[in-house]
Amino acid sequence: MNGQLVTLTPAEVEAATEQGMAKHKNARALGLDNRHGFTPDNGREDIEGRAAELAVCKLFGIFPGAFDVTESLIHRHEGDVDGCYEVRHSRLDSACLIIRPGDCDKRPYILVVGGIPNLYVVGWLYGAEGKDERWLRNPGGRPPAYFVPQAALREIDQLIKLHLQRRFGGGQ
Repeated sequence: MNGQLVTLTPAEVEAATEQGMAKHKNARALGLDNRHGFTPDNGREDIEGRAAELAVCKLFGIFPGAFDVTESLIHRHEGDVDGCYEVRHSRLDSACLIIRPGDCDKRPYILVVGGIPNLYVVGWLYGAEGKDERWLRNPGGRPPAYFVPQAALREIDQLIKLHLQRRFGGGQ
């Protein structure tokens, strides 16, 4: 398996479960449906998505801070982690990084695969880099998206170094 293995602690799994379910319930209560043609699985996707975000926080040394589920739904245009990183998760080890046509070109998109508690932070690309016509597909008649293969992703260590430079003015 390529990427960095991040194992969530029982407390982190519990936080991901609580926060993911809260997000799922609030989204349903607000009438927010999945915008990409996906039928939600009773909160499972939100739980796994939050776990993937926590894995990136852990790997990057970012304290996730308080999670405000309402804010996360209202400000969906902001990055999933630290306000600038987008995290995409799949249970499939061989999954592609999915970038949508309307996604921010300048933001880094990070692929995380696996199941809770063992998640692999595989790699990343800027949104613009992933919008290559070779990767454009619309499986199952869903809205088109770019499915970037793992072999085309940058090493996650490179993004960690950029994060440290941005955060602390230097790197390792």
